[in-house]
Amino acid sequence: MKKKFLFLSLLLSCPILSSCNSEKISQPIGDAIENALPNLWISLAQLAAFGVTLFVFFKFFYKPLKDKIEQRNKHIKNNIKESERLKKEAEDSANIASKNINVSKNEANKIIEDARISALAEADTIKKDAEESIRKSRLAAEEEIVRAKEEMEKEMQSKIISLSLEASKEILGRELTKKDNDKIVDAFISNIKD
Repeated sequence: MKKKFLFLSLLLSCPILSSCNSEKISQPIGDAIENALPNLWISLAQLAAFGVTLFVFFKFFYKPLKDKIEQRNKHIKNNIKESERLKKEAEDSANIASKNINVSKNEANKIIEDARISALAEADTIKKDAEESIRKSRLAAEEEIVRAKEEMEKEMQSKIISLSLEASKEILGRELTKKDNDKIVDAFISNIKD
């Protein structure tokens, strides 16, 4: 930048140089050149001050700040990983719970269906048992009726025989033999049955 300024000042002063005294011009140019070159001790002192400033800045500000930022980044990354892990666990738990609910519903439906089938089977068994009991009771009643009828027929036969024996005694005036009695009873019973 100083070189450009110096060059521009020379260009502008060129018309002046040709018409002016060169002594007046050479002194400011010499001062400018002398001022343009840096002083070695001042430059070294400025460089050392800059180095000390950089050292203090890095030692007390930059490194702790950088460490805090890295710790914060690690903490954030760990929190993100942990939240992703917890989210995945929650989704897995929700899936497992959903599967368990579906399995429980299926088991409940199966139990209900089994109970319904069992109740229908038991109702059929009870119905069949009742029908069998009714059938047995009917057969027993029919057998009882047949037995009672046979008893009544036997009783009637015996009464008829006893009455016929007495009637024949009265009519014939004598007692009949067993053979005669059987013939008369058989004939009478066959007439009654017809």
